[in-house]
Amino acid sequence: MSANSSPDAPPADPPSSDVERVVEEPVDLWEEPQEDGAKDCVVCQNDAVNWVLLPCRHACLCDGCLRHFQHCPMCRQFVQETFPLQISCTQKG
Repeated sequence: MSANSSPDAPPADPPSSDVERVVEEPVDLWEEPQEDGAKDCVVCQNDAVNWVLLPCRHACLCDGCLRHFQHCPMCRQFVQETFPLQISCTQKG
């Protein structure tokens, strides 16, 4: 008996063409824009994000959650400063 034909060997893999799947468009599961284009707070996931944390520059907290954090909830960097995020909606027309 050869080394390749062992009775305990797992079955051969199916051809790669049967296993591979083609993804036509990349899907970003983390970012789901709301109707007005705002993103949900990463902590409560109820309110829109409206604060930017510095120095990491993550925009991830709403008004209610901002006061509870001294470290960024995304990267854990110490928050030295914050400023409100202002989204301007300009329409061409």
